[in-house]
Amino acid sequence: MDIFTLEHLIKEKKAQLLNIGERYGLNHRKTIQCSQELDQLLNLYMKEQNTVAHANLPRNYPPIYDFR
Repeated sequence: MDIFTLEHLIKEKKAQLLNIGERYGLNHRKTIQCSQELDQLLNLYMKEQNTVAHANLPRNYPPIYDFR
């Protein structure tokens, strides 16, 4: 999955999470499930970002850490 598609899916999932959280509360199973789905998308996004960032580096280059 490309980075732009992931960004779009993340934005949609964030909006969905806010709506579900407001409707059912933060501790409801639907909210928690949606939050976990967002976590999976974010993890995939970070993995993709890391892969792209490392693709252009020479071998044995130190790891990149981005804590924004």
